[in-house]
Parts: sequence; structure tokens; C-alpha cells
Amino acid sequence: MINLLPPQRLANIRIARSNTILRRYIELLLLAFLVIAGALVAANYYMNIQQTNVKTVVDTKQQEIKKLEPVQKQAEQLSGTINTIAGLLSRDVNFSDMLIKIGGLMPQGSVLTGLQFSIEDLKSPLVISAQVDNEAKAAVLLNNLKASGLFKTAEIKSITTLKADESSTSATTTTTALTPTTTTTAPTPVTEVVSPYKYTTVINVYVDPSANGVKL
Repeated sequence: MINLLPPQRLANIRIARSNTILRRYIELLLLAFLVIAGALVAANYYMNIQQTNVKTVVDTKQQEIKKLEPVQKQAEQLSGTINTIAGLLSRDVNFSDMLIKIGGLMPQGSVLTGLQFSIEDLKSPLVISAQVDNEAKAAVLLNNLKASGLFKTAEIKSITTLKADESSTSATTTTTALTPTTTTTAPTPVTEVVSPYKYTTVINVYVDPSANGVKL
């Protein structure tokens, strides 16, 4: 086939075809840009929603944690108590046996009034309180504790004189009653029982871990 079109016309046709192809590429690029932009906007939107949901969940959990803080503190205190009890049991501390043994060390004219021991500090001394009828009995009690083999050492912390009201163990009183004839009844004499113990002493002793199976 013979092409009779002028050269200029042929050139214009080629340029027009090139422009059409270029326009289609540009349209495809714009479409791809719009798709990508839409995807980014949608992703950002869903991410914001997800972030809001996560924040809501976190706030809710934090409120629940705050509500559980008192329970956690109680649990920690209970755990500490359980650990202390377990520690005491693991050390085979038998205070009832020790109390009987200490009672056997009390000299005549003395009475055991109290024992104090810290379960938090197992190295602290056992504090023995007693009442004695004279100061010499306090020294006898101290020597008995030292010679018992139950303790590593013992020392007197204090000896004090009991007050008069502390020495009295009991007292009875009777009030005077008036009859309608204004005759008075003689009051009954007051009966007072006075304790024979005149002094109170406090002795610190330190338990010997190897003594009689007592372990601290």
C-alpha cells in the first residue's frame, strides 16, 4: 500500500499517538496515587480507632489494678505472716516447752509474770519478767537462767520496787447502810490481801540454738 499522506501529516499522527499513550500513563499514575492515598487514610483511621480502644482497655485495667491494691497489700502482709510462721516452724521453736523449763528455774519466793519475744527479729533477746520477794532472789533467778544450759547468756535489765497498789492482790469494801429508823449499821472492816512480792525484775536472755533441741 502506497502512503500518499504528506510527511508533516504523518509526523502529527505519530505525535498524537505518543501523547495518547503518555496521557494514559499519567492517568494510571494519578489513579495509583489516589488508591495509595485512600489506603493511607483508611489505615490511619483504623489505627486511631485501635489506639483509642487500647487506651480505653489500659485505663480500665489501671482502675481495676487500683481497686486491687488494698487486696495486694493484704496479700503481702498475709504472705509475710505466713513466711514468719513457716520460719518459726522450720526452726522448731517450742515456747511451751521453754516456758515449762523456765518455770522450773524460778526460785522460791519468785513468780514468772511475762515473756516477750520478737518474731520479726529472731536474734533479739527473750525478755523475762518476774516478781520476787527480795532483791537477792533476782540474782538467784539470773544465776539459774545462766546455769540452765538453755541460754547463751542472761543479764538483768532492771529491778524496781512494786507500788503499794500493785502489791495488793485483792481488797473488799462495804458501804454503810441507813435504815428508815435512822439506825446505822457498823461498817464491815476492809480485808486486804497483800502480795508477798516486793520487787519486779526484767531479765534479757539469749537462746542457745543447740540447747535441748530449741532452734532459733
